[in-house]
Amino acid sequence: MEEKRSHDRKTLSAEVLVAHHATGEPIEAVLLNISNYGACLNTSVYLKTSDKVRFALKVNTPESKIESEELLCTVRWVERNNGIYTTGLSFDMKVKPDTYPLFIACLEYTQVRR
Repeated sequence: MEEKRSHDRKTLSAEVLVAHHATGEPIEAVLLNISNYGACLNTSVYLKTSDKVRFALKVNTPESKIESEELLCTVRWVERNNGIYTTGLSFDMKVKPDTYPLFIACLEYTQVRR
Protein backbone atom coordinates (compact mmCIF):
# COMPACT_ATOMS: atom_id res chain seq x y z
CA MET A 1 0.00 0.00 0.00
CA GLU A 2 1.33 3.46 -0.90
CA GLU A 3 2.13 5.72 2.05
CA LYS A 4 -0.10 8.81 2.04
CA ARG A 5 1.37 10.62 5.04
CA SER A 6 3.72 13.52 4.42
CA HIS A 7 5.63 13.13 7.71
CA ASP A 8 7.88 10.36 9.00
CA ARG A 9 6.55 7.72 11.37
CA LYS A 10 8.96 6.56 14.05
CA THR A 11 9.32 3.45 16.13
CA LEU A 12 9.90 4.03 19.81
CA SER A 13 10.82 1.74 22.66
CA ALA A 14 8.77 3.38 25.38
CA GLU A 15 6.02 2.77 27.86
CA VAL A 16 2.83 4.37 26.61
CA LEU A 17 0.18 5.68 28.99
CA VAL A 18 -3.31 5.93 27.53
CA ALA A 19 -6.56 6.72 29.34
CA HIS A 20 -10.13 7.61 28.43
CA HIS A 21 -10.38 11.38 28.65
CA ALA A 22 -13.87 11.43 30.17
CA THR A 23 -13.43 8.69 32.80
CA GLY A 24 -9.66 8.59 33.34
CA GLU A 25 -9.82 4.80 33.03
CA PRO A 26 -6.42 3.44 31.91
CA ILE A 27 -6.20 1.58 28.61
CA GLU A 28 -3.50 -1.04 28.13
CA ALA A 29 -1.75 -0.20 24.87
CA VAL A 30 1.30 -1.08 22.78
CA LEU A 31 2.79 1.71 20.69
CA LEU A 32 3.36 0.76 17.03
CA ASN A 33 4.59 4.08 15.64
CA ILE A 34 4.48 7.78 16.34
CA SER A 35 5.07 11.20 14.78
CA ASN A 36 4.67 14.82 15.92
CA TYR A 37 1.06 14.61 14.69
CA GLY A 38 -0.25 11.31 16.02
CA ALA A 39 0.35 7.71 17.00
CA CYS A 40 -0.71 4.20 16.11
CA LEU A 41 -1.20 1.62 18.84
CA ASN A 42 -2.72 -1.75 19.63
CA THR A 43 -5.24 -2.15 22.44
CA SER A 44 -7.58 -4.87 23.65
CA VAL A 45 -10.20 -2.17 24.27
CA TYR A 46 -12.46 -0.92 21.49
CA LEU A 47 -12.30 2.84 21.04
CA LYS A 48 -14.79 4.57 18.77
CA THR A 49 -13.76 7.01 16.08
CA SER A 50 -13.85 10.53 17.56
CA ASP A 51 -13.33 9.27 21.17
CA LYS A 52 -10.96 11.44 23.21
CA VAL A 53 -8.03 9.88 25.05
CA ARG A 54 -5.07 11.14 27.04
CA PHE A 55 -1.64 9.97 25.88
CA ALA A 56 1.83 10.16 27.45
CA LEU A 57 5.21 8.46 27.05
CA LYS A 58 7.83 7.13 29.47
CA VAL A 59 11.30 6.55 28.04
CA ASN A 60 14.35 5.11 29.80
CA THR A 61 17.51 6.86 28.61
CA PRO A 62 21.06 6.14 29.75
CA GLU A 63 20.90 9.25 31.94
CA SER A 64 17.36 9.13 33.34
CA LYS A 65 13.73 8.24 32.86
CA ILE A 66 11.68 10.84 30.95
CA GLU A 67 7.91 11.06 31.39
CA SER A 68 6.22 13.30 28.84
CA GLU A 69 3.40 15.72 29.27
CA GLU A 70 -0.10 14.36 28.65
CA LEU A 71 -1.54 15.05 25.22
CA LEU A 72 -5.23 15.09 24.40
CA CYS A 73 -5.89 12.95 21.32
CA THR A 74 -8.75 12.05 19.02
CA VAL A 75 -9.29 8.52 17.73
CA ARG A 76 -9.27 8.77 13.91
CA TRP A 77 -9.63 5.13 12.88
CA VAL A 78 -9.85 1.61 14.34
CA GLU A 79 -9.24 -1.80 12.74
CA ARG A 80 -10.02 -5.08 14.53
CA ASN A 81 -7.88 -8.16 14.00
CA ASN A 82 -8.30 -11.27 16.19
CA GLY A 83 -9.47 -9.34 19.26
CA ILE A 84 -6.78 -6.65 18.98
CA TYR A 85 -7.73 -3.12 17.98
CA THR A 86 -5.18 -1.19 15.96
CA THR A 87 -6.03 2.44 16.61
CA GLY A 88 -4.88 5.65 14.94
CA LEU A 89 -4.72 8.77 17.11
CA SER A 90 -4.19 12.38 16.13
CA PHE A 91 -2.84 14.84 18.69
CA ASP A 92 -5.29 17.68 19.28
CA MET A 93 -2.49 20.24 19.78
CA LYS A 94 0.60 20.71 17.64
CA VAL A 95 3.63 19.16 19.36
CA LYS A 96 6.42 21.74 19.51
CA PRO A 97 9.50 22.04 21.74
CA ASP A 98 8.12 25.12 23.54
CA THR A 99 4.72 23.53 24.32
CA TYR A 100 5.70 19.88 24.95
CA PRO A 101 9.45 19.79 25.71
CA LEU A 102 9.40 16.42 27.49
CA PHE A 103 7.39 14.79 24.69
CA ILE A 104 9.95 16.09 22.17
CA ALA A 105 12.74 14.73 24.40
CA CYS A 106 11.08 11.30 24.28
CA LEU A 107 10.92 11.47 20.48
CA GLU A 108 14.67 12.20 20.32
CA TYR A 109 15.27 8.58 21.28
CA THR A 110 13.54 7.20 18.21
CA GLN A 111 14.63 5.77 14.91
CA VAL A 112 13.08 7.02 11.67
CA ARG A 113 11.17 4.34 9.77
CA ARG A 114 9.82 4.77 6.24
